[in-house]
Formats: sequence, C-alpha cells, structure tokens
Amino acid sequence: NRLIVRGLNPKGIAYQDGRMQVGDEIISVNGFRVNSMKYEEIMQLLHETTEPVEFEVTKLEHNTTTTNTTNSSN
Repeated sequence: NRLIVRGLNPKGIAYQDGRMQVGDEIISVNGFRVNSMKYEEIMQLLHETTEPVEFEVTKLEHNTTTTNTTNSSN
C-alpha cells in the first residue's frame, strides 16, 4: 500500500511549512511505517499523535527520501 499526498489544506501546517508536496509518498509517521497499514489505521494514528509530527516522505519525481517534522506551535 502506498500513501500518496493528493492535496494539502492551505490553512494547514504541512502546506504552510512547504516541504511536503502533492505527489509525495508518505513512508512513515512518527517512526511508524505506514506501507503495511490500512488507510483507517493511518488516519487514527494521525488523529492520536501528539506534536511535533514527523513524516518521512519520498519525493517521487526525484526518488529521494526526506524526513520532515511539523509542529503546529510554530
């Protein structure tokens, strides 16, 4: 299973931070690999997580992996 970013909320932290882009593949959330998780499990993980949230993403067009930490208190 692949989790591809299809859109970002312009009022959201990830959008405002600018490092996560539409088309990126999310590999992990706070160290939890999401490729073997169901969509519902990933959404539950995101809703239950505390800040800061750390995403590991692959930039599909460049085939590189980066880790982004997003903290809504900034």
